[in-house]
Amino acid sequence: MRITNINKSLLKAVIKTHRLLGFFLCLLFLIWCLSGFVMMYKGFPSVSKSDKLEVQKILDGKKSKYSFKLNHLTNKDSIKNITLQVIGGEEVLTIETHNDCIFNLDTDSFNYTRTYSKADAESIITTFYQNKINLKESRTIYALDQWIPRTSFLKHLPIHLIRLDDNKNTVCYVSSKTGELLQKLNQYDKAWTWVGAIPHWIYFKDIRINTPLWRSIVISLSMLGVVLSILGIVLGINRFIIARKRGLIFNPYKKKWFKWHHYLGFIFGTFTFTWILSGLFSMNPLKWSPEKNLSPIEQKIWDGNISFRKFQIDSINHRYISEINQKDLVKSIEFKKFDSQWYAIENLNSTKRRLFTMKGKDFKLKVLQSNFFLPKIKELFPNDSLLKVEKLSSYDDYYYSRDKTLPLPVYKYIISDLDKTVLYVDPLGVEVLKKMRQRNRFERWIYNGLHSFDFEIIRNKRPLWDVVVIILLLGVTALSFSGVVLTFKKIRKNIK
Repeated sequence: MRITNINKSLLKAVIKTHRLLGFFLCLLFLIWCLSGFVMMYKGFPSVSKSDKLEVQKILDGKKSKYSFKLNHLTNKDSIKNITLQVIGGEEVLTIETHNDCIFNLDTDSFNYTRTYSKADAESIITTFYQNKINLKESRTIYALDQWIPRTSFLKHLPIHLIRLDDNKNTVCYVSSKTGELLQKLNQYDKAWTWVGAIPHWIYFKDIRINTPLWRSIVISLSMLGVVLSILGIVLGINRFIIARKRGLIFNPYKKKWFKWHHYLGFIFGTFTFTWILSGLFSMNPLKWSPEKNLSPIEQKIWDGNISFRKFQIDSINHRYISEINQKDLVKSIEFKKFDSQWYAIENLNSTKRRLFTMKGKDFKLKVLQSNFFLPKIKELFPNDSLLKVEKLSSYDDYYYSRDKTLPLPVYKYIISDLDKTVLYVDPLGVEVLKKMRQRNRFERWIYNGLHSFDFEIIRNKRPLWDVVVIILLLGVTALSFSGVVLTFKKIRKNIK
């Protein structure tokens, strides 16, 4: 008898908790579902690599005067990236350090740190549109706004906002530090984002720019959603058992909306749970999953810890640069040091690149083989051995992109450590693109697999993927809507 009373008390507590959480979360669930339809096809606006390269003019090494000497700079941090490019009609060297500082140097003297005024930004944008469009408004902003809410934009502040006089009300954001096009969107992008990414990710500016606050809100709501889903599944099973005991086939409820909520929950409750759970995992609560890139220390080992004082006039081959002409269609050159040797990665467009080695006065086109990176990998993992190396000419389950923007081919190195770490190395970029450990692989299936249905069997089979996801999302939306109806019926009843 005592056990029965305990079970009844527990069941009442489950019912009350489910109703209470449903009262506060049902509308949020419905918003997440409706915005999810939009997110299938339209994410948060961003500038593609091809757009950024389009802003830049072609390099012409024959017209350049170079004195690559940075030892006059007092920055004590080491260099992360070095890029030669044309911004606003001038060739500049863009320097990014490991402490997230970024600036441009004039290539004629290297004593002048280049910044970009509002007039410069206007010129960059009009050049991008080949002077075929007028500007409607230009102003300088000193804080992040709704369309550049991520902290990665902070290093570019102040930022110039340029509004075009076109029929789409296009807005461009240009960095005052590098002249880089940071964001480009129009009124249609904004409209879709307001019904898609913003409500789905809770990307409201005043919340998103405060990353700790934003993380806390999303994680807390997701955790409550997981509890609500679990309790709903438990109650659904309980009600099914009660129905069978009463001689009913499936549903013990008499009221229409309770019936439909029970039916929909029984069919789509599991998918609701997995979507909310995977959304929670996407936030990496308690930082349980490590970053998918090299640590700062590992990155410095890989890069060779290049200091400003070590970057001397002879670091980069002048003959190589002088032989670049406009016919080569080189948009930018990234300089990287690896194993005491400098490399130049030419970006011709968003997908086509070339790698050159520079040694003394010699330079030549190079293709790096997988064994070239083995000594450096041994340096990163001195106590472990290499289990396997393979060349990937197509994506695998852990290295892929749905828009096909990740470079191929890459080398895949499997390490013998406890985590069975896998490194994906880009031979043309001379860099580690991704570092996958056991928890990263688990997170990939929990998040990308369950949330986006990124399973190989349907991932690249459109419209099969669309049909499957839309059917499931329609079911979860109907379940959420029935919860909203029951909540408002309860509110109306209490008011009366």
